[in-house]
Amino acid sequence: GYTQFLKRIAGEIGKFIKNGRYRLILNQQAQWNQIETFIRNVHGGLNPKQVSYLVANEGKRLVQCERLTVAIRRGKKTKITAISGQDVVEQRANLVRRMTTLADRVLRHGENFVYHGRIEEHWPADVQEALKEYLDESGSKLIVM
Repeated sequence: GYTQFLKRIAGEIGKFIKNGRYRLILNQQAQWNQIETFIRNVHGGLNPKQVSYLVANEGKRLVQCERLTVAIRRGKKTKITAISGQDVVEQRANLVRRMTTLADRVLRHGENFVYHGRIEEHWPADVQEALKEYLDESGSKLIVM
């Protein structure tokens, strides 16, 4: 009786593991489909402003974040071109100006930047200064550039 019981339990455990793997594969496939659709949509336009808004709004869902901002750097000038959920980017707004300054300084150093509640000592002084000014205005808890 015990052997039969163990065989039955082992069979159920096998089914459970197989179904879990199947769900994982389905989730991965859905993510790849979202990424493929996003890439196709982004490459469908030639207007940088239109593409920026598409990246900001569609990318927000893809990355699953609260706010996604697109900054473009041409030469030495950085400009915020799109913010998810906003129809127009007001370049004179304090938040946008400080975000532009932060993006400019991070891009100038050419390294990835991740802020998650603490200002790191190894960051360049100009980036730390721009980050403090931006945080005073926004109160963000996580920033990835």
